[in-house]
Amino acid sequence: MEKEEKINHLETLKAKIVGRYLSESTIRDFNEIIQKEYINETCSKNPSTLYLKNLKLTINHQLKLLINSRKKPTNRITEFKEFSNNFKQDISDEISRLKY
Repeated sequence: MEKEEKINHLETLKAKIVGRYLSESTIRDFNEIIQKEYINETCSKNPSTLYLKNLKLTINHQLKLLINSRKKPTNRITEFKEFSNNFKQDISDEISRLKY
């Protein structure tokens, strides 16, 4: 994937997660989106090790915490926001890295 294509892909990906609200379907969607993004980046011709590391941290910490907090609905809103913000930040950091 060329640099401009990757930037467009990341901006599209970021748009998919902005403004989403907490629900089981949103959590499933986010899980699918981030897992797919991690696999795509791993298999790309020129993977960004920093982006992969950030995605893996977000998956292992925030996403797993969010998925495992089903029994504690009061914590879930905070965990959802943390996951969502971290995922958006991972994408934004990679876009910035690619642009400059």
